[in-house]
Amino acid sequence: MARRSRSFALALNLIAATSLVALPAMAQQSGGQRNPNFDPNVPQPRQDKQFPVGTAWSLQSIGGKVVSGERPSLTVDDQLRGKGFGGCNTFSATM
Repeated sequence: MARRSRSFALALNLIAATSLVALPAMAQQSGGQRNPNFDPNVPQPRQDKQFPVGTAWSLQSIGGKVVSGERPSLTVDDQLRGKGFGGCNTFSATM
């Protein structure tokens, strides 16, 4: 049971770390500048989700220690379906 919890925690950390890396990169792509004419009370046109789809991430190290054995991983397809390996079990989800 503890091994399963640890694997799940590693998978969640991998997802969180991926978000921390991907979100600032996406903000840089948009220029990081705010529109001075932006009015939060006016409905904005819908924008497509931008996410680095078709990319696979795998945990290389954690806490400065290299991960040995089968590494936890995450892949997100163009339908925003995620799947991966948490170190013990596989998982999948729709984002």
